[in-house]
Order: sequence, then C-alpha cells, then structure tokens
Amino acid sequence: MAKPKPKPVIRKPKNNLEISASSTKGGPLIKADFEIYSASGKKLTDTYTTYTDKPRIFTVPSGNYQIKMHHGMLSKSKKFITNTKRISKVHLVLGNEGTIEVTASETEGGKWINANCRAYNSDQSDSWYIGPRKKKAGTKQLPVGKYTLKCSYNAFKKKAAFEIKAGEAAKVHVVFERFKILPQCKNTASAVDYEVYATNGRLVFDARQPCTKPLQLTLDAEDYTLEATIDGSVKKAKFTVGSSSKSMVLDLTNLNHEAEIQADTQTLKPANPKPQEEQLQQLDQAAGVILEEANKATRAHKEDIQKVGALLNALGGLLGNTSAASKETKKPKIKQVDQKAQKENADKAFDEADRDLEMFTK
Repeated sequence: MAKPKPKPVIRKPKNNLEISASSTKGGPLIKADFEIYSASGKKLTDTYTTYTDKPRIFTVPSGNYQIKMHHGMLSKSKKFITNTKRISKVHLVLGNEGTIEVTASETEGGKWINANCRAYNSDQSDSWYIGPRKKKAGTKQLPVGKYTLKCSYNAFKKKAAFEIKAGEAAKVHVVFERFKILPQCKNTASAVDYEVYATNGRLVFDARQPCTKPLQLTLDAEDYTLEATIDGSVKKAKFTVGSSSKSMVLDLTNLNHEAEIQADTQTLKPANPKPQEEQLQQLDQAAGVILEEANKATRAHKEDIQKVGALLNALGGLLGNTSAASKETKKPKIKQVDQKAQKENADKAFDEADRDLEMFTK
C-alpha cells in the first residue's frame, strides 16, 4: 500500500512589512521617523527611522494598522493591512523641505540682536518658533511653501514674507529701525492719540500716551501719514521711514489757531473826530467875527438894521445846519448822507454871507 504524500508545508514569510519614505513621488529614499499604531489608535512600537538605501523590514501579526511618519516639519499618516501570507509595502511621500535662516538688528548693517520670531504658513493654521540670536542665526527646516515671519523686539514688531523652496535656504534679516515723533504741546498734561496710516490707507499703528513722551515707531521703509488728536483737535503730518531723517517735530501748540482768531476779532477804535470838531470851532470863530462886524454896522447904520437882521438869520441857519450835521454823525443813519456835498453847501453859504457882510460894511 502506497504511503500518502505529505502535506505541503506553507512557510510564513519571515518579514511581512516593508516601510520607506521619500520627498517626492519616485524620488530617492529619505530618513524619516515613524511609529506604528493599532486601528484603534494604540501605539504599538517605539520610534524607528527609515533607511535611505532600502526599506525598513518588520514582522507583524495579521491585522489593521496605522503608521505616523515625521520628517522635519513634515508629517503624514496612513492606514494599512498585513497578513502572514504576503509582504505589505508601505511608502509615504512626505513632500519637499527647505531651510529658513533669520537674523535681526536695530539698524541696517548693525550688530545682531536677540529677537523672537514665528513663521506662519499661508492659512495661519500652523506656526514654528525661530529665535535669532546675537551670535547665531535662527534656523528651521520647513515644508515648501509661502510663509509670513512675525518678529518682536522689546515693544517693537515687524513682519516679513518669505518662501521656502526645495533644498534651498531662505535668508531673512529683520531691521527694527526706530523713527521718533517729538510732540510739542501747549498743555503738557494732555494725552495724545496717535494713528499711523500707510499709503494704501491701512492703519498700521495706533497708541495713546502723554504729550511729554516721544513716540517711537518701528515700521517698514515707506511713506506714512500721522494723525495726532489732542484735546479734541487733530493734526495731520507726513513722514518717511528709511530716509536720512530719523525723527520729526510735531507742533501741537496752536491747532485751533487761537492767536490768529484773537487778532482778527480785536475791535477797531472809532475814527478820530478831530477834523469835524476843528471845523465847528472854525465856524464858531467866523460867527463871532460876523456878529462883531454886524454890531459895528448896526451902531453906524441904524437905518439898515433890517438888512443886518436878515444877515443874522442867514447866519443862524448856517450854524443850525452845521450843528445838525454834527449830531447826525453821532446817531445811526437811516439814509446815507453825502458828506462832501454837505461841506460844499456849507462853504458856499458861508462865502455868500461873507460877501453880503463885506458889501454891507462898505
């Protein structure tokens, strides 16, 4: 009787899991750290590192798993399944990276300073701390992409945009150059509200501080408009950061133009009435002469007393008109009077009276 053939022996593969990583699809293998988790999220292994010349090989029981891989600032995760009858190959493409190098100083070309900086990705969903120092640039390896660098130094803040390219180092130098606003105020106890606008109208700085304290700004090299409000009045001024001038005097002493208004509202003194008074005095003197001559004529020529009376009546009318004109100048006028014509009429009447007197006394 023939012996039954033995059952074939199914050999389990000694290794059933291969893990590798690269920066780009089909690119060379890179070193990356990874851990293996169960499907429920339980960590099953310590941290391992992939190889650059071949995949990393493991033997694991059949089941569902998850791998989490990290390379610099890059990270990815992936679910996979293994069994004992075949080899499972897990490969992750993490993406490209580059390097950022950050330095800072107070002036262009000045000594380096310690500053605090963070790099933010394009959607602000993640950030990385970068600390430039006095003797060493702050460096960080970041995924390829566009970023915003936000730095602070004492009370000053600056922003800068940069881009990370694969395998390259982006260098950013931040200058905390100060521009001083030196206010001059009438009331040194007042506070000033400052607003600084860029050329596009965007508000880039605002603060409130005592007028006795200079305003120190750290801004990008550009033209700016300053609005300073003090005691309800506003002063506007323009200045440029990055020019040869590092400061500006801001005069806030006469924003309401009080001196000019006071000068404009001063009451003018009334015109000197001396010419009119002199004219009245001259007429009074002339009247005295006429009266004296008339008296003489009356005594010498009694028969012409009637003519003298008429002359005196004419003289009285002349004096009455002049007195009325004098009083009229002291009262509000209803209708405008032609003073030149009035004087000419008075002079004419006086001349006629003088001629009559001369004829009478001959």
